[in-house]
Amino acid sequence: MLLIKQDTTNNLYFNVLAYGFDYTNYILLVLTNDMTKKQYAVILYGTNTLTPLSYVPLIEIKYPNNLASEIRLKDTGYYKYQLYEQSSGTNLNKNDASVIKPLNFGKAFVSGAGEVVYTEHEDTTDTTNYMYIK
Repeated sequence: MLLIKQDTTNNLYFNVLAYGFDYTNYILLVLTNDMTKKQYAVILYGTNTLTPLSYVPLIEIKYPNNLASEIRLKDTGYYKYQLYEQSSGTNLNKNDASVIKPLNFGKAFVSGAGEVVYTEHEDTTDTTNYMYIK
């Protein structure tokens, strides 16, 4: 599972070399929110120096450049992630012809300031019942 924090740089560790990733290509990361089903896509950079124990930065930022490892995930919560190997450095569509193969998939959790905080609500309604008799 990936943990992605809002408004910071996240270091993501993927062993994509185990799947035969060609480091001259690009990695497309697609995140789908479990509740809203909204998809977000980003091209991860820094993949030309990957080793089995290296990481790829993902910057969660307010005004992202999705072609340079930057993304804005407005909603916190659980996401489904999918990694794809592709030949294009500008494609953000997982169904494009430049996508070579899927590399990995799994779950991600996005945490941050936008998290829902639950508080106890005390019922203040009056429970007195009135009855009028004629």
